[in-house]
Amino acid sequence: MKLAQFCLGGTPRLGLLTKNGLIDATAAFSQKAPHTMFAPVGPYLTTADEVDPQSLNIECRVNGELRQSANTRDMLFSCADLVSYISQFMTLKPGDLIFTGTPAGVILGMPQEKQQWLKPGDKIEVTIETLGSLLNILS
Repeated sequence: MKLAQFCLGGTPRLGLLTKNGLIDATAAFSQKAPHTMFAPVGPYLTTADEVDPQSLNIECRVNGELRQSANTRDMLFSCADLVSYISQFMTLKPGDLIFTGTPAGVILGMPQEKQQWLKPGDKIEVTIETLGSLLNILS
């Protein structure tokens, strides 16, 4: 069966970690979950026949400054492989969202002197090519 039979499509998602927030120190490929009732996504959800999930540019900007830039073709595992793997340890149902991680540029991967933590008033914009942008302002 094709991935499109199981996946609705894609949408930008904003993942946040505060300087004093919880950090999951387990392996990068563990079965992690976001905090209950907190996972900003949008502004649109696109059907799988409208985009190639393995060839989309992704950017994250903070106050207009580019912090992350990548393409989904650089993912370690394809969307189909992720669905196959995840379905081995949990039941996927219509409406489930799979968050695939983040490209290079996360703060914890930078030397301490280059880390710029988010602060109240910062504007964070995540853009995925053809899927739109998600803008959040920290309060």
